[in-house]
Amino acid sequence: VLKRQWHVFLALNALKLYELEVRDKPGSSPDAIAQKEELLAAIGPLVEQVETWVALGPLLKPYLAFLRAEIERVTGSFREARSLYLDAINTAHEQGYTFLEGHLNECLGELLLQNGQACERVYLSEAARLYRKCRAGRKEADLRERYIDDFEEEKGAPPRIEVDAPSTSTLPDLDFDYLMKSSLAISAEVEQDALLRKIMHVLLESSGAQHAYLVIEEEGSLFVRAESHITEGEAALSLNQNLEEAQGICKAIARYVYRTGERLLLNNAAQEGPFKDDADVQGLQLRSVLCLPVIRQSRMIGVLYLENRLSDDVFTLGKTRMTELLTLQAAISLENARLWNEVVKAHERQPGEGHPHR
Repeated sequence: VLKRQWHVFLALNALKLYELEVRDKPGSSPDAIAQKEELLAAIGPLVEQVETWVALGPLLKPYLAFLRAEIERVTGSFREARSLYLDAINTAHEQGYTFLEGHLNECLGELLLQNGQACERVYLSEAARLYRKCRAGRKEADLRERYIDDFEEEKGAPPRIEVDAPSTSTLPDLDFDYLMKSSLAISAEVEQDALLRKIMHVLLESSGAQHAYLVIEEEGSLFVRAESHITEGEAALSLNQNLEEAQGICKAIARYVYRTGERLLLNNAAQEGPFKDDADVQGLQLRSVLCLPVIRQSRMIGVLYLENRLSDDVFTLGKTRMTELLTLQAAISLENARLWNEVVKAHERQPGEGHPHR
């Protein structure tokens, strides 16, 4: 693998040298055009060789995605390069290449900053987190030193993602009667599948979403445990469906909320915000998106993902608050149902024991 990676870094180094040489030359000059053609001719065989190896197995797939993003950044368009970097980040994440995923986030943050975009902090902060995770302390320190302004506000959620302004009111616009009835309906159920159906039905009804997904962490991976759609009467359970294999949900948004523990509210995801170039967002043409952390006893256990593909600004402040409170009740009920199932299984393992009383 290391010998094959050498081809990747040979191409990346050639791109960096070319970038330094033509930095002050106009792109339309004959010399610049000739140098660009010479560069592409030189790295073309390297790229083809890496593509051949990637076809045989996944180990170099993230590096090929990185290489394609860099080629587009240096010789192509900003918009396409941004999209390719997002693809490369997803590929590195899927393959478990934490350091490379951090470096790709750093590269994308720098690309956005150089092109006057407003959401570079999201990717630079994620790069620092990933460097810290794989104990690349010097890389994290260097990043924080070079972009000190972007890390001064790191403790708060990025303000451009949170569309609704914070409020100091004490929930005057909530339907408390509906909230109490819904909470009681959720808390009264202890059988897991029935509970999941009830949770999804209530959340879909209260939020104004078309589609709802409950994603739960299990043994270090995220799984879609339940999904519900406005066109269906009940939630269609998807037990133990890995998030990466799920359809109809933006995986990058779900992962982001799970990592940060912060609420994410987008009024038109396909047109604005840091996820507008994500392949899932564009493929599904997402508009209103609300993604909430599911927290039990101060510990993140998953996320609730809601979307509406027909209308902007669906998730008002009132609906968002209602959904947050119901999500809190859902987390408590899921824990109660889990404990109840453990009690039932324990009794079933003991001969002669009857079914436990609820």
